[in-house]
Amino acid sequence: MKVLFFDIQSTGHHSEYIDHIATYLQTNKPKGLFIFVVNTNFYSDFSFIVDKTKDLNNVFWKYVEGESLKKIFRSNLIRRSFLEYSLMMKYAKKYNVDEIIALYFNTLQISCILKRDKYRIKGILFQQFSAMDISGVKNNLKYFRKKITTLLYLKNSRIKSIFILNDAKSVKSLNTSFNTHIFKTLPDPIPKINISGHIKFDDFYKGISKEKLIYLHFGGLSDRKGTLECIEACSLLPSALQNKICLLIVGKSSSEEFGLKISETIEKAKKLCDVQILWYKDFVTNEMMKITFNAAHIVLMTNKNTEASSGILGHAVASNRKIIALDSGLIKRLVENYRIGFLISDITPNEIANAIISTLDISEKEVEPETLVFLNERNPLEFAHRVIYN
Repeated sequence: MKVLFFDIQSTGHHSEYIDHIATYLQTNKPKGLFIFVVNTNFYSDFSFIVDKTKDLNNVFWKYVEGESLKKIFRSNLIRRSFLEYSLMMKYAKKYNVDEIIALYFNTLQISCILKRDKYRIKGILFQQFSAMDISGVKNNLKYFRKKITTLLYLKNSRIKSIFILNDAKSVKSLNTSFNTHIFKTLPDPIPKINISGHIKFDDFYKGISKEKLIYLHFGGLSDRKGTLECIEACSLLPSALQNKICLLIVGKSSSEEFGLKISETIEKAKKLCDVQILWYKDFVTNEMMKITFNAAHIVLMTNKNTEASSGILGHAVASNRKIIALDSGLIKRLVENYRIGFLISDITPNEIANAIISTLDISEKEVEPETLVFLNERNPLEFAHRVIYN
């Protein structure tokens, strides 16, 4: 079997998923040919992932050159879909593969409606529509656009499997609604990250007192992550509590413009309150990420998008840290079923502030039995096996 893995993004879960698959190939040494088509900067940023397969003569890495990536990333949704599809097929034809696994299927949905090639296609779909909030005209239109898109690409007989992260309920609903078996549940993997002891929390995050309770907001920063609301919540906390808390924001902004908004909101909040607010923008290694989650008191996972899972949830659970999240959609079900956090009714500064107040006295406990089930179900090697063979 010849398999092409395709993902031209490299931050966050994109590199993590590629890492899990590379580890699986290194560990199990399956027969066949495996080609990774990745971002031009992938080796410079994640050489340790590529090097896992250096002794395997049936694994190859292909790096998409920068100009092609710029052209794709600057395009609108429809044009981008067809550009990505063409790029993917270029490598599929070159290596005459049997199967393509798109590790980020979202941007390929539109092109898969019209394009038909001989290769089987599997993909991981994030933010599927069935759990969407459909209140309001805008949300209704978005819901039906996604539903129609899904209906149309399912007519493509070359599509073999579409994986939905962590959401068996939605998989069952989608398969029933569209009279298909293409949608499959894929537990979002939680990597086991070892700490060497050579790196310490204080080496990266200067000036945080050990007495501070750290509320961590981690990952790609954008409006849909509730980043600004987390910052604005600080000034709504009772003054007697403010100097006990550190809001630690770790991640890159989704755009230069939004980065300026974050900086401005932080400066404004600092003038209004005594909460320590730090924004760490640099790249964080897996080991440093683990250390960061271990140091947190609570993780602010204030995503406004409720139909999607998040890798941040897995990292929080792996460090036995509770999350604060929206009382809606998939995340709500996961929090309630596995007892892994606290829910708020809306992503507003006031709701977040109230949640912070109510969780200040939460003490670290042994891992809940339900939480252990959550961890055991999300083995990275099982994830890779399902992606390749299901």
